[in-house]
Amino acid sequence: MATDSDALRVVNSSGFPLQIAVQNAVGSEHSQWRVVHREHAWRNALDGGNGFIDLVVQHQETQDCVVVECKRVQDSTWFFLGHAGSSKERRQCKVWVTYFEAGALRHFGWSDISVQPWTPEAQFCCVRGQSSNNGNTFLERVAGELVSSTEALAVEERNYPQVTIDHPRLYFNVIVTTAELQFVEFDSNALSLDTGMLANANFKVVPYLRVRKQFSTHPEPLSAQQLNGRGDPDRARENTVFVVTARHFTEFLRELDVKEIDFTSFRQSLPL
Repeated sequence: MATDSDALRVVNSSGFPLQIAVQNAVGSEHSQWRVVHREHAWRNALDGGNGFIDLVVQHQETQDCVVVECKRVQDSTWFFLGHAGSSKERRQCKVWVTYFEAGALRHFGWSDISVQPWTPEAQFCCVRGQSSNNGNTFLERVAGELVSSTEALAVEERNYPQVTIDHPRLYFNVIVTTAELQFVEFDSNALSLDTGMLANANFKVVPYLRVRKQFSTHPEPLSAQQLNGRGDPDRARENTVFVVTARHFTEFLRELDVKEIDFTSFRQSLPL
């Protein structure tokens, strides 16, 4: 097949081939999940954001959704750091929860749950050529828009009937990228105040991880309890975004355990 190299370069730089490849991989490799939306238009009335969701992948039994933003980059590595410098894996993450009980809406918003897969949790992402003085970093901009689009989709589907009555519908934020992902391990007690730099570190390649920080541009007001030091006010306003290398996305879906979550205590704690 004859190709025009310049034309091919334009098409590839758009990122759409990656989006199509991810869509096809879900359709051909994973029976429990299916693509239900492609290029889905959204608008968030809370922050004025709008755009198109690349893909929404839904679990066929629970109807839980993975909201996907695809990012194709060339010869790039994304480096992730946590406050503690450790790659200790975590299960806790914040997801959007829509929960009806006896026909009444019991909960509608972001909540913390524990879910597999276990992954390292980061707060910072470093990309070559990016400065922390740029304001919102590349990942923060992408993740912030993704979180907003997830909220908009949940609002749109608020009254969509749930097949599995005793299972809340969950919405996960996921960035799928061709970048290599590396978690940076270091001794946080050995950081230099003179140089503000790491003397040494270990770099661990990972297939996927979670990033947790405040991505939303319309954070909820802090409660009196949070202001009085009971609980972590910052963590309460954070969101979780999973970052997954494209070639490991179907593996991530297989590991994403949405059926064996114990909602007993979670359900009891939901506000009326």
